[in-house]
Amino acid sequence: MFRNTRLAVVAVPALVLAAVALFTTATASGKTKATPLTQIAEELKAAQAPPVLRPFGGPIDLKSLRGKKITFVPFAASPQNKVIGDTMQRIGKLKRVGVSVTVCNNRGTPAEWNSCLQRAVTTKQDLVVLNGAPVAVGPSLQALKAAGIPVLSQHYFPEGVSVTSEACVGCAAGITAVQPAPFARAAKVMADWAIVDSKGKANVLITILPGFAPTDAMVAQFKREFARCTGCKFEFLPVSVQDLLGTGFQTAVASALNKNPNVRYILEEVSIGVPATIAALNIAGRTDVKVATRGGDTGEFDLMQKGTALQMDAGEPSVWIAYLSMDNAFRILLRKPTNPAPNPVRVFTRDNVNTVGTPPTTYRGYGFGWVKSYLKLWGIG
Repeated sequence: MFRNTRLAVVAVPALVLAAVALFTTATASGKTKATPLTQIAEELKAAQAPPVLRPFGGPIDLKSLRGKKITFVPFAASPQNKVIGDTMQRIGKLKRVGVSVTVCNNRGTPAEWNSCLQRAVTTKQDLVVLNGAPVAVGPSLQALKAAGIPVLSQHYFPEGVSVTSEACVGCAAGITAVQPAPFARAAKVMADWAIVDSKGKANVLITILPGFAPTDAMVAQFKREFARCTGCKFEFLPVSVQDLLGTGFQTAVASALNKNPNVRYILEEVSIGVPATIAALNIAGRTDVKVATRGGDTGEFDLMQKGTALQMDAGEPSVWIAYLSMDNAFRILLRKPTNPAPNPVRVFTRDNVNTVGTPPTTYRGYGFGWVKSYLKLWGIG
């Protein structure tokens, strides 16, 4: 969906770790138990560590894949999806790979997704990587299946969803395998950051895109996580894709702030809306509101480094997503099992955002060893 290599782990401030405020969580017996703020702070601290690749499935031989054609259909054109598409193309062009990758850009509408998939049939692609909602493109998936073209659902369904899961809505039409995304993980660390930063008194506005699998997973996780904080308040602000890509998003945020002037934190499900949120805050003169999102793009890192209202990012390494997608695509073409694990998430705040470089990049801040691991798996490292 809209998305989007660090060397140091920055400790959570001692003042937060020493806090004694308590929350309550429900137990299986229905009773409650004390959950200290320090526990959530420690979980947040652990999420600031650079991720480590755990190789999956063993080495694969790519020789037989030379000349294969792959189409990538992103959910919509966005900075993160551009990085993913560009990286997939670069991987395909490696001397010892020789796979063609075409990116079918669009503005996030089912009609455009269908057009991209139909084009994949007519151009006789060997595999499609789909970032959109399978349920919205059923007939096109059926056409791909009839043509013998496998489809990888990429970064649309949350953790734990496989092609045979009931939650894999629309997959029966022609999805071959699922590459899940860490939506619940991102929601957890975003909520944890607001809880810790506010010392358990966060008043939160959460912008969401209803009707999509990522949103369902994140909303459920937001509710679970804020249930740990008895002193926190939160509400959801539903917006449409059209609002997000147009001018409606800024208006919606401004209106929500007017209705609830006590909001001090805004958590953005989709990072592409952050600039509009910051603009709404600036126009309203609201310097008392902090923003968090997920994605890990250079635009977000730049806003953080410049000291804007954006102060936290649940970073997903775009380049890593591309490598994982290509690894899964290769394995599908070779008729091997795909990796059921999502890409990692790393928490960035003002304390550690400079580890991505200045000016920021999408590849630093996550370590570099994982690239070598993938190349080794593919026999080209």
